[in-house]
Amino acid sequence: MISYLFINLLISFWALAINRWMLIPERIKFPVLMLAMMSWLLPYHLISLHVELNTVNETIYTVHSLATYIETPESVRFWVPSMIQLGLLFMLCGVLMFVLDVMKLIHKHRWLVNKGQSTKYKNVRLVDDLVGACVTGFWQPKIWINTKLFRQAERDIVLAHERQHLRNGDIYWLLIIGFVYRLFWFNPMVYWLNKRLREVIELRCDEACQKQSTNKRYQHHLAKIILEYQQTKPTALINEISQNNSFQIKRIQKLSQEKNMTKKHKFYITVSLIIIALLSTASLANQDKLEKVQLADNEVVVDIIFEVTEQFSGLSEASSTNKQMVVEVDDWQEVKLDRYTIKFKISEPATEANQFMIDTQILNRQNTTLYRPSILTEPNQKAGIKVSAETINEPAFGLNFTVLSK
Repeated sequence: MISYLFINLLISFWALAINRWMLIPERIKFPVLMLAMMSWLLPYHLISLHVELNTVNETIYTVHSLATYIETPESVRFWVPSMIQLGLLFMLCGVLMFVLDVMKLIHKHRWLVNKGQSTKYKNVRLVDDLVGACVTGFWQPKIWINTKLFRQAERDIVLAHERQHLRNGDIYWLLIIGFVYRLFWFNPMVYWLNKRLREVIELRCDEACQKQSTNKRYQHHLAKIILEYQQTKPTALINEISQNNSFQIKRIQKLSQEKNMTKKHKFYITVSLIIIALLSTASLANQDKLEKVQLADNEVVVDIIFEVTEQFSGLSEASSTNKQMVVEVDDWQEVKLDRYTIKFKISEPATEANQFMIDTQILNRQNTTLYRPSILTEPNQKAGIKVSAETINEPAFGLNFTVLSK
């Protein structure tokens, strides 16, 4: 998890720094910011640079019931969620918020369809109550524009701006951005990436329209529209030509700046990407190093799977636990599962080279030993013990051990 946070924070700070301090075209900033946002979806912490080539074989022994099962009352336990479970819960809330955003988008699109009036321009509709202009519709996108604005001299630059949104596919980009933003709504870095991406979507349309106009005509008309049409809160998943005042001033200032992708910019971006790649690789390698435990001469790593199957009112109920432990040879260890405990000891028989003897005890809640099976195994070989139930009132147990080589 540390590698996941480190790599994503590194990429996010890099993207936001480029957006803030580099005078490069907005069309270049957009994929950089998108890369940073989509990076949060990648599980870097699950990537391992260490490859194990050991083959794990499997041996299963079956042991029939050896003792009478003792019925004990169910213990009372309290569930405490882990950080991963809390994260998944927050993400589920984010998915619900995204669904709500989509429903609002559909509702607004239907409202625009009902209010819209056709024009001589293809896929352009007039709406009296609309502030400014916007584009909606995934299958048949349409441009919606305020009726008063449509009849002004600024109509052409507004339509050019909205058509640029269609050419850029911003309807779909906003959907992807909105999904990631809602999924990680609790992440402040994703919040800033979402905010900057929504701004860059508008700025790159301004940039394209400015190049197509002459004598800064687009900039002058845009300034006039800003003074007349103001909107304090943008709608989720919709691009709108009118947004908050501070951003509108920023749009005018950006159009006055000369932006070019120079060799120096390319050099800085390339070098910074190489540094990020090296730091990310070092982080993942260090993660593997930390996960690989330094063992003493009398210690081994063992994977344990403990399964219990019981019958209640004719229904079968199974539970299991899976753990990896560092244990000392000839030292008893224990693993708990519901009402049962398994104690085990790993030893190295003097007569058997490169083999391990695993002695086990299965105990109930009263610490009464129910079974004492043992098994002989080799390193990296999965050895299993199955204790079957002779009657429906008895539980069945499954034990699997894999002693990993050092």
